[in-house]
Amino acid sequence: MPTNKLSASELRMSDTFQRRQMISTGKKTKEAALTASKAAQGIAGARYLPKAWGEFLNESGLTAVRLHQYYLGQAPPLLYGSDYRKLLSELLADAVAVGAIVIPSPYTLADFQLAIQPAPYDVPCVRAEITLKGKPDKKFWHVPRDVADDVPLSAKTVERELSLIFGGVEAAILSV
Repeated sequence: MPTNKLSASELRMSDTFQRRQMISTGKKTKEAALTASKAAQGIAGARYLPKAWGEFLNESGLTAVRLHQYYLGQAPPLLYGSDYRKLLSELLADAVAVGAIVIPSPYTLADFQLAIQPAPYDVPCVRAEITLKGKPDKKFWHVPRDVADDVPLSAKTVERELSLIFGGVEAAILSV
C-alpha cells in the first residue's frame, strides 16, 4: 500500500518545483512556505516514477515508436492547440495507468483538467495549464516544448515532459 510520506529526494524535487511555481505564478513567500510545509508533512502523496514509464515502453515494445504517431496517429508538420491537448491528456492518462505518475487518494485522474492556452508575451507556442476541477483559479502551467518534436517515446524529452506534467499535478494537489 503506497504511503503518503515523501522521501528526501522527492521532497527536494517538490521544494524545487514550488520555488519555480512561486516565481512563475507570483505567489507570496508565505504561501510558498505553507505549501512546502504541506509537502514536508507528506500530504501531497503524488509520485513521479520514471522507471515505471521505461518499463512500460520496454515491455510493450514501444521504445522506438514516435510520440506524434502514437498519440496523434500521424506526425503533423505543426502542432495546434487541439493536438497538444490530445497528446498531453493521453500522455498523462498513460503515465497514470502504468504507474509512472501516482495520484494519491482521494484524487483520481478525472479530478484534473488540462487546458491549452496561448503562451504569454506573444511567444509562438502554447502553455499547458493543469488544474483541479472546481479550482480553476489555481492554475499550474508550463510550456510543452518537449513534445513539439516527433521523438521516440523513450526520448529524454518525453521523460522531461512527464516530469513537468507531474509537477502540475503535484502543485494542484498541494494548492488545496
